[in-house]
Amino acid sequence: MKTVELTNQPETGIVDAVEQSVAQSEEELKKTEDLLDFLQATQEIYFTECKSPCADSALSTELVLEIINQIKNGAVPFSELCLLHQLKSLLLLQDIERLKDSLDSFKEHSSMPVGHRLALHSLFCYWISDILPIKLKATS
Repeated sequence: MKTVELTNQPETGIVDAVEQSVAQSEEELKKTEDLLDFLQATQEIYFTECKSPCADSALSTELVLEIINQIKNGAVPFSELCLLHQLKSLLLLQDIERLKDSLDSFKEHSSMPVGHRLALHSLFCYWISDILPIKLKATS
């Protein structure tokens, strides 16, 4: 007489879905932390070194901290975080033309509140106009 052993094995599709969900959560967490570090450092530089040329009415410490807190609390959709992370990547690659185009698109089409879009746009523009030229001179 043959015995048949039955084992309870989860469906491969379920395991794959769980693994994919975990990987996506890890990616979201990494992008969020990376973006938060970047925004916090940028706002610190901006408000520490802000002189009349960088005085931008769209920026205030409170507004930037509000944006950072919303990101920390998960109130900003992941799609928006991905867009901001892409802007940061273009900035670090010093691809200014694509960055400017992407910034304009972000400013016009983001689902974030208008004030937040303008503040983030201003921070990135500050990088382009004030920080990158200094970095480029230092590496020359």
